[in-house]
Amino acid sequence: MRRQHLALEAETIALIEAEIVNMALEGIAQQALRAAHPTLGLGGPTIGWVHAAFRLMRAFAEPDYPRAIATPTLVIASGADRVVDTRSVERFATRLRAGHLIVIDGARHEAMFERDTFRQLFFKAFDAFARGDEAEPPAFTAPLRAAT
Repeated sequence: MRRQHLALEAETIALIEAEIVNMALEGIAQQALRAAHPTLGLGGPTIGWVHAAFRLMRAFAEPDYPRAIATPTLVIASGADRVVDTRSVERFATRLRAGHLIVIDGARHEAMFERDTFRQLFFKAFDAFARGDEAEPPAFTAPLRAAT
């Protein structure tokens, strides 16, 4: 038993080390990109951005707002988001007439700036949606219908 436990610990440590290296490399790459092209970096929100965000949050909270959207819409939420309340995203998405919700479990606020695993799930869902595939990507998406 102890030997199996140690093997599991070694495997877990190896995964954690790989993740740390991956995160460090991504951070270095992002810093290098920002240094070479400062206009591509993300900064803090502006007053205009905050004003627009609050205006849109009020609109999104209206029950009829999402029901009026007839365009097929893909909503991707991060399951471990600490910035945006995933339950609020789910409530909004369930009221869309032609909406699909993807919740990427374990991902934080911005799935495209996450680990490769989360980015792959994001792009798999996006590509399927963009192609108009009827089949849903398994295990992390569910078609939604407007509440009646």
